[in-house]
Formats: sequence, C-alpha cells, structure tokens
Amino acid sequence: MRRLRADTAAIIALLALVIWLVGAPIASLVLGSITDSAPGTAPHFTWLTLVDAYGDAEHLHSLALSLAFAAITASLVLVIGGSLAWAAARTDSAVRSFVDLFALVPILIPSVVFVASWILLLGPKNGLLNLLAIEYFGFARAPFDVFSFGGMVWVATLQEIPLAFLWLWPAFRAMNPDLEDAALLAGAGTNMMLRRIALPLLRPALVSAWIIFFVYSLGALMVPLMIGLPAKIILFSTEIYLAAHRVPADLNAASAYSLALLATSALSIYAYRRATRDSTRFATVAGKAYNPRILRLGR
Repeated sequence: MRRLRADTAAIIALLALVIWLVGAPIASLVLGSITDSAPGTAPHFTWLTLVDAYGDAEHLHSLALSLAFAAITASLVLVIGGSLAWAAARTDSAVRSFVDLFALVPILIPSVVFVASWILLLGPKNGLLNLLAIEYFGFARAPFDVFSFGGMVWVATLQEIPLAFLWLWPAFRAMNPDLEDAALLAGAGTNMMLRRIALPLLRPALVSAWIIFFVYSLGALMVPLMIGLPAKIILFSTEIYLAAHRVPADLNAASAYSLALLATSALSIYAYRRATRDSTRFATVAGKAYNPRILRLGR
C-alpha cells in the first residue's frame, strides 16, 4: 500500500511538473493572443490581435513561405541525411567508418558561426566561392547567392543533417534482416526488396523523422534571421522575433503568431499518430541477437 501511494505521488508530481513546464507557456501564448494589454497588467480581451495577425495578406504570405521552407528542408534532410545513415549502417561503403564523423561535425559548430561561414562562402558581393568563380572561371557575375530562398534551404538542410543521422542510424541498425533475406531467396531483386520490405518497415521512423525535421525547420530562427531578413524574405519565425524585439515590443502579436506554429506542431503529431497507429504492421521477428544485412555496393 505504501509503495502504491509513493508511486501515485510520484506520478502526480511528474504530471504537475509537465503541466507547469508545458501548459503554463501555452496558456500564456493563448492569453496574450486574445488580449491587447501588456504582461503584468489587467487583461483586456479582444479578438483584434488575432485579426491583425491573420487578416494581413503579408503575414499569411510569411506563413505560407514558412510552411514551404520547412517542408522542402525536411524532405531534403530526410533524403540526404537518411542516405548517409543508410550508407553507414547498411552498406559496405568505403566511407562507412568515418561517414558518421562528417555527418556529426556540424553539431560542434555554433549555429551563428555555421550560417556566417556560408555567408562568407556564397555572399553575392564578397563570397569566397563567388570571387573564385569570377576570377578563375570567367563568370561575369556571382553565380551563387546565399541571400535567397534556395540559399536558406541549402544552409538549413546542411545544418539539420546531423539530426537526421542521429535519428535514423539506430533505426537502420535495428532492422531484422530475416524478412529481407526471405525476399531475396524468393527471387526479389534488391530494388524490390528495398521498396516492398525495407521501406514499409521503416515507415514509422521515416514519418516521425520528417515531422521532427519539419517542426524544427518551422521554428528555426538563425537562418531566417541572418539570411532571410537581409534578403527581405520574411518567415513566420522572423515575424515572431521582430514583434518581440521591436521598440516598443508587441508581445501580444508575437503570441498570436506563435499559435500558428503551435497548431502546426499539434497537427504534425496527430498525423504521425494516424500514420503509425497500427504498430503491429511494423513488427518483425524479435527475441534473438542478429546483425543487420550489409548491402554490397561493389565499386
């Protein structure tokens, strides 16, 4: 009985902590978005804050641009980072012994330094690669411009590749090779085996990884601030930053903008649960130790 009471008390304390850490900020955002009064003062409720936030065509354009930026970045991160993780975990590639080092190096570089280094490389006026292209390859003008939507996607993708590697590499290593071997013995080629066996088994990991990359890209600030803002490409995370840091600050508008990102994250989690709700479809034979099947690449 005492053990049961202690467990119940621990669960209640944990739930209270989670509600405080998660629920309090969310409640603050909701309250700020439906009032026009400053924090710490008596709230004056109004819908005008939400109307101003989502009734402006420029703000809606920023939201659409943010969704496109996050979706494209997440897809590229999944493909590139997933390929690196697959090469390290499931192939006999000659670089498998150190591909993880190249994939994880960006983690050691601060975000500000990482983004600034790409600006120094691909800046349209004095970027090193642009200067070399003009000086030695005869380009009439700079061939690269990091201050563009494509430049933002490029830098954000490279910045998130370590996240993809860390998320997917364990999933690739944990795959039971029995079903793959059975498919190959039944006459299926490697491509069919990957398409009909490996990818369906990896669906929960791939879907959850894409959602994580999407939400991370949607809320990222360093790339939109350092690259997008000078190029006048305003994403929704930039809108939140500007609303909170302008003089005077408009925290009510920042709260209203944040609700869109919060709602998008909630919908993404719901989509993930819908996609992976029947977990038995992704189960494989377990209960014994095994090594993942290594794909022979040849030369």
